[in-house]
Amino acid sequence: MTPAPVMLVNGSLFGGGAERVIVTLARYLRERGHRVTVAVVHDGGELLNELRQEGFDVVTTSHARTSTTSALHEAIASRGVQVVHSHDVRSLIDAGLCRIRSRRFLHVHTFHFGNYPHLPWKQLLMERLAARLPDTLVAVGNVQRTTIMKTLGLGPRRIQTVWNGVDYEAAPDWTGIDRSSPVLRIGSVSTFGEQKGLPTLLDAAKALAERGLAFRLVLVGEGPLRRQLEARADALGIADRVEFTGWRPDAARTLLPTFDIFVQSSYWEAMSIVILEAMAARLPIVATEVGENGAVLANDQSALLVPARDTVALADALARALQDAPLRQRLADAASASYQASFTGRAMADRHGELYGRGVAARGLNVTGH
Repeated sequence: MTPAPVMLVNGSLFGGGAERVIVTLARYLRERGHRVTVAVVHDGGELLNELRQEGFDVVTTSHARTSTTSALHEAIASRGVQVVHSHDVRSLIDAGLCRIRSRRFLHVHTFHFGNYPHLPWKQLLMERLAARLPDTLVAVGNVQRTTIMKTLGLGPRRIQTVWNGVDYEAAPDWTGIDRSSPVLRIGSVSTFGEQKGLPTLLDAAKALAERGLAFRLVLVGEGPLRRQLEARADALGIADRVEFTGWRPDAARTLLPTFDIFVQSSYWEAMSIVILEAMAARLPIVATEVGENGAVLANDQSALLVPARDTVALADALARALQDAPLRQRLADAASASYQASFTGRAMADRHGELYGRGVAARGLNVTGH
């Protein structure tokens, strides 16, 4: 696509997976010559401050004297933005209303949520109506795309799949962690909520302990289930094998490299960012076959995939990985090769650039460059 003014919009830029996608996309679009503005319509967030420090044009509308929609519309018009790309419900609505007021830009919206139709009915109704406003709708995975079409009543030509990508580089000082113990570390990085299936993971860890296998389970994250999970580990008699690190904002760079096995026990996903990071970190992966995991990873080739909520299958896969060093190496190498081929931040930005270019050309917009 010819370089053009692009605005990436979200409700906030705290450190979740979708927010990290936005930041990565912003960096690579700018590298390719696009003039990039990042806007938030609700809260700020640490990633927004990070982008400011990198010299990005940043817009916040939550404290505007007018409505957030009017403030966003003014920002779009004053910058001559050609492509507005929204990433959550708040930004979908505000950008969509701006789109009604002006035909001078392409509106692209990406869905990042992975558990349709399990949302409050009011939110589903809002999304169903608002999804009619953008020019182009994007799913981050094919499984997610299918459920979105069914839930929101969209035809197959209305929404397409564009895979995510991430940048990854291990922190230079991660080796400072004491690794003198020969016990292998099984690690998970997630929010402590229902989605991530951590009770099932703890039950699987109990099964591993009953088999006499040595391991340490490292749970990185924070969330509403923290106390319940700690109590469950204690009740299962495995508290001495489980480490709760709390939330680490730079966990992918500082803690992923310390794991011998990465595990994801999610009950649902769209396209998991931490899975891509684990692939990039060259880790053997054991994960549930939810969302796009089955497309990104090949069972018994680049990961061991198991059904969600299946404690026995998860324990069996983890036991297999713990006991087979050549298998761990083979899985890690294959996952890393797949990441390099398809899931880097640069590859994601290229996919979006092509999407923007097709949309701009279809609408006959006059791209003004920078």
